[in-house]
Amino acid sequence: MSLPGVSTKKSINVEETLNTNPDLVILPLSLKDSVSQFEAVGVPTIVVNPESAELIEEAVTIIGKATGKEELAKIYNDYNKNKLDEIEKKLQSINEKPSVFLAGNSSFLSTVPKSYYQNEMIEKAGGISVSKDIDGTSWTSINKEQLLLWQPDFIVVVNDASYTIDSIKQDSTLAGLKAIENDKIFKMPSKLENWDTNNSSSTLGVLWLASLLHSDIYSKEEMKQDAIYFYETFYNFTPNDAVLDL
Repeated sequence: MSLPGVSTKKSINVEETLNTNPDLVILPLSLKDSVSQFEAVGVPTIVVNPESAELIEEAVTIIGKATGKEELAKIYNDYNKNKLDEIEKKLQSINEKPSVFLAGNSSFLSTVPKSYYQNEMIEKAGGISVSKDIDGTSWTSINKEQLLLWQPDFIVVVNDASYTIDSIKQDSTLAGLKAIENDKIFKMPSKLENWDTNNSSSTLGVLWLASLLHSDIYSKEEMKQDAIYFYETFYNFTPNDAVLDL
């Protein structure tokens, strides 16, 4: 946790990255233009595009080969696949899928377009993303009228949101929104990393959503034990309740 943060999905500080003396740089497709800067000084670089479960598996396989961890990459990919298959089987008995609005970090009225993996995460968790048909290549702004038309059963706020759930509840122009009336607004864990995006822990995002939407089938306690196992197996440490923030 004491190491410097040198990049996001949208930008990277090449100089600061090189100051860490990397043996390998892994970039998202959105930062592919930075490859030449690393290769110019002899630093091997990989570009990945983990925008679906299939592409996450592909990215991990490539990284496993590059780092000499092919066996661990296979264990990781098999775990994710088996765990998601397990959740899918558990949810086969549900009759109706609740609708979900995923609110972005910069604004409550920003959400994911259909090209984003978060829609697949919601689907795998037994829900329906209300924004699954929106065109776009980045987080997309909507108006309050659209949200009221969608009437999502649940509102899920991303972990690093710059606003609070209380600010949503106190907005009088959202009166009549079912998720507010039923107190179904939640912030996604954890304090370790964001589970709401297509990163190495995205499976935990699916599991948490499943425990939220269908707690009678997959409980919060089951989710907690799965999260502990995940971090012990792939991150080599045991997370406590405070950092899981469930």
